[in-house]
Amino acid sequence: VQIQTGDVLGLADGKVCSAGPDIQDVARETLQRMEVDDRELLTLYYGSDTPPAEAEAMADLIQEWHPDLEVELVYGGQPHYYYIISVE
Repeated sequence: VQIQTGDVLGLADGKVCSAGPDIQDVARETLQRMEVDDRELLTLYYGSDTPPAEAEAMADLIQEWHPDLEVELVYGGQPHYYYIISVE
């Protein structure tokens, strides 16, 4: 994965799997690499610097991308990450 200054990083299992300037593109690619279509529940924890409206929009996008997946949105309050995603 090529990373440029200012890029958003997508990590799966502790490894960088996606990078780019657009958080939505990085999230979508990261979810594809996580193979979330085989899962039932995705919990999206949003960070302290992420406005709730943006987090809600991201949760809605994820639901559009993966309509069979139940998507939960939770305030995580983490300081350095826009989102932490958990799938079950």
